[in-house]
Amino acid sequence: MGINDKSPYEILGVGRYSTQKEIRKRYLELCKIYHPDVSKIKDTTARFKDIKYAYEVLTHKTIPKQPLIRHYPPSTATTTIDTHLWTRRSILGGFGLMAVVIFYLSMDRQEESYSKIESVATHKSPTPWKEAGMSFRDWRQK
Repeated sequence: MGINDKSPYEILGVGRYSTQKEIRKRYLELCKIYHPDVSKIKDTTARFKDIKYAYEVLTHKTIPKQPLIRHYPPSTATTTIDTHLWTRRSILGGFGLMAVVIFYLSMDRQEESYSKIESVATHKSPTPWKEAGMSFRDWRQK
């Protein structure tokens, strides 16, 4: 079990999306088990060195000798992401989505206004108490 056999995540036994707090907690647990001064297991120095190296790589204290993501060439693993471009695209996408929602809501209001115009144009009162020329209370008491 060497540094080149496993990724730092596999050495520490944590997931790729673990927080720094979880990584540190797991590192301290493994140190209690594999530290040469504390451990009752013989020949743990190589395993402890692997654990220490993996922790340093994951906490960005050292630069790894190989990319952390396996099965990808180093050129694609180290490319930077243009965050400004992604921010612009997400803002434009948000405005586009907002425009669609506003358009959709305005279509509902237009249909309601068309139905009101039709009821006014036919001179039909939408309520029976208005047709009788009474208030709602008087109409209910009738």
